[in-house]
Amino acid sequence: MARLATKRAKPEGQYYVTDSNCQNFLSALGVRELPGIGRKFHKKLESHSIETVGDLLLYSLPWLQKEFGEKSG
Repeated sequence: MARLATKRAKPEGQYYVTDSNCQNFLSALGVRELPGIGRKFHKKLESHSIETVGDLLLYSLPWLQKEFGEKSG
């Protein structure tokens, strides 16, 4: 969370993610901004119309693991 908030903070310098805004902050975040999501994996997600973390949350863990592998899913 700290890493993601730091990216959002630029150029103002600070961005606070609180318990109350955590879900909204993550849901609106593009999946490409998540650590470990490179170009190839992003293309795989795009092929399933997954663009944001909110889109990603619509899928179950077993489905994600089946589609993208146990570790990545």
